[in-house]
Amino acid sequence: MPQSPLKILLLVSSLPAPDDPDIVFRMKNSFILDIMQHVAADNEVLQPLFVPCFPGLLKAAYKYKGLEVHFPAVRDEFLGRIKIETIKYLHLPGKYIYRKSSALHNLLARQQGKYDLIHCHTAYDLGVVGLAVKEKFSIPLVVSVYGSDVNWLFETGEKKPDREIIDATTRVLLSADALTCVSRDLAARVAGLGVEKDKIHWIPNGIERNIFYYGHREKEKEKLGWRRGCKDVLFVGNIYESKGLGDLVEAVSIMESDFRDAPEFVIRLAGRPNDYQTGLQDRINNLGLESRFEFLGLQPRSAIASMMRASDLFCLPSWREGWPCVVIEALACGCPVVATDVGGIPEIVTGDSVGFLSRPRNPQKLAENISKGLLKEWNREEIAGTAEPYTYDRLARKVEEVYREVCGS
Repeated sequence: MPQSPLKILLLVSSLPAPDDPDIVFRMKNSFILDIMQHVAADNEVLQPLFVPCFPGLLKAAYKYKGLEVHFPAVRDEFLGRIKIETIKYLHLPGKYIYRKSSALHNLLARQQGKYDLIHCHTAYDLGVVGLAVKEKFSIPLVVSVYGSDVNWLFETGEKKPDREIIDATTRVLLSADALTCVSRDLAARVAGLGVEKDKIHWIPNGIERNIFYYGHREKEKEKLGWRRGCKDVLFVGNIYESKGLGDLVEAVSIMESDFRDAPEFVIRLAGRPNDYQTGLQDRINNLGLESRFEFLGLQPRSAIASMMRASDLFCLPSWREGWPCVVIEALACGCPVVATDVGGIPEIVTGDSVGFLSRPRNPQKLAENISKGLLKEWNREEIAGTAEPYTYDRLARKVEEVYREVCGS
């Protein structure tokens, strides 16, 4: 017997907006959109989009203090099957979470009908908002944890977060009716905070198969105009220090001096430019490695998928991760992976038939693995098959099982 559709309140900072004037929001949270579109096929999903009053004045005020902030543009539309409705709120530093909660309470009080559950895609900020809604309206709360939103809870020393933020995040995790974690490593960390294990569900990020699929490498190289006879290594992600890009530059320098048998290669980095990239480019120039690196800027997912099919290796030398979508996406395109054994990556790269792992902050081993990966003959079609369990249609069914469980209880 078919089950009744659920009414889901989706709390996420934003969903992809290709026409947004702020580049930050054009592809933001694509992986959340992918899975929730499948969920919305059989359920009703509303995403309240929080947009502050007077965003231009706020940006100017923060800039005066030396801070850069980003706010999404107003949107009232259907994005596929998901309804987006803008909620305006008064953004007060230190109080903005409570203003968001108040604005959402007003929306729910005005609307007819009750939501069956709240699904929040971050533990802090909107997690606190979701918990306030749960407590006021007695609606079950599901929180998805991705790594970047809770990994800092375990930092020590100067990087330790503010006590108030730690307490608020922990309260959200303990009070949610269910948590989904993108890796088993992350699930174990969350359980270590005192969360009941039967409330924790492992649901990884996945792939959209109509975008990321196996293809002919040489044809893709030709289509992209990449140089023939040269090996191609691809990085996709934020151009941050914590992505291990300094280690990657050092690894290439080691390869130049120590691995004379390594084939000709170039490393392409796709990600939004920032101040760190400027310093990284200076370091590359000082080492005389300009010919080995190419910065591509932010790229659409269709272009990323084409590059993954064309690349000989995908490289992610991060210091910390949750469950990086780009690793699964690279494998789905048949591209072997050289990465660090952090977060959920060892759960994805499970053997030498799909890639090589090393400890983070180890340029020497990274250099060895890149060199070895460029020389190895890979079965790319077999690699692509390892990503099949992570298609979003399958993962969406797991999400709905969690929904039904919390609604039933």
